[in-house]
Amino acid sequence: MNTKALLWSVLFGFVFVLTGTEARAAAAQEPGRIVARGVKGKVTAREKTADPSVNSVTVTNNYSDLHQGMVVTTEVNASVVLIFANGAVVNLGSDSILDIDTFTMEPGAPELKPDTITDEPNISKTKINLTKGELVGKVAKLNRAGGSEFTVGTPVGAAGIRGTTFRIVYRPNGTGQAFFSLTTVEGSVEVELANGAAPIVAVGADQEVVLTSVTVNVDNVTGAVTIVLPAGTSVATQQSTAAVTQQVLAMVQTIVEATANVTISTAGPTIVLDTPQNNNNQQQQPQQTEPGPQATQPQQRTTSGDGR
Repeated sequence: MNTKALLWSVLFGFVFVLTGTEARAAAAQEPGRIVARGVKGKVTAREKTADPSVNSVTVTNNYSDLHQGMVVTTEVNASVVLIFANGAVVNLGSDSILDIDTFTMEPGAPELKPDTITDEPNISKTKINLTKGELVGKVAKLNRAGGSEFTVGTPVGAAGIRGTTFRIVYRPNGTGQAFFSLTTVEGSVEVELANGAAPIVAVGADQEVVLTSVTVNVDNVTGAVTIVLPAGTSVATQQSTAAVTQQVLAMVQTIVEATANVTISTAGPTIVLDTPQNNNNQQQQPQQTEPGPQATQPQQRTTSGDGR
C-alpha cells in the first residue's frame, strides 16, 4: 500500500470511529422521567398524537407516567409542578397547555434531590412548548459543553435556557394576536423570535422582554408560524417591575414547597420519596388533588457574589 492510500485509510478510519462515537452518544440518550407534584385543581395529560377530547388521564400528586410526547393541560385555577429527572423543575400555571416535545438524558444518573441540586447529573436534551398560558422554570446548570440543551418554545419565539430561574407567558386573545413576556429572576436566557422577527436578545437577571399585540400567523398546510410585531415595537430588555418579580417568586415558592425533601430516581422502582414521612424506600401513594390554588408567600431571594 502506498503512502497516499495509507493516509486515506487512516483518515477514513478516524472519521468512522468519530462518527460511530457520536452515534453511540446519541443512541445512549433515553426518555427521561418526569414526576408531577403540587397538583392543584384539574390537571390532565395525554399523548400528543391522541385526540384532545379523549384518552386523557387525570394527573395527581406523584403521577410518574409523564414523558416526552405528552401534552399537559391545566384548567382555570389549576396548576402543577413537573420535576424532570435532570433536576429541572417547571411550575405550569392556570389555564395552560404544555407540549413535552423532547426529554432525553443519558442513563445511569443517580437519585437526586431537586430542591438542592445545582448541576444536572447527566447530559440531557429538553424541548418543551408552551401553547398557551404561563410557566416558571428552575433549571439546574446544564452541561452545555457535553451537548445538553433546554429550550422552551412558544408560537412567538423560543428561549434557550442555560441554568436559571425564569417565567414565560404566552396568551393568545383569540383574534390572531397574543401577549408574550419572558422574565428572568437569575441567570440569563436567550430569546429568539419566530421567523427572525428580531435579533436574539439576552435577558439577564431581573430583566424582561414584553411584547403586546403580536400577530401570529399559522400556515394551515405546513404549520409554519410567522409573527408580525406592531409598528415601532422595539424588542429590548427592560427592568422587571416589583409586581412581576413578586408574581414570579410566588410561583418559585410553590416549586420550593413541591420539591422539599423529595428524591427522584431515574430508574428502578423508586419514583418519589418524601423522606421525612417515608424512609423505607417504598413508593408513596398519590395524594388527593386539592380543589383549587392556594396563596403562597413569595420567598426571600438571595443573590450570589456576582449579583445573580
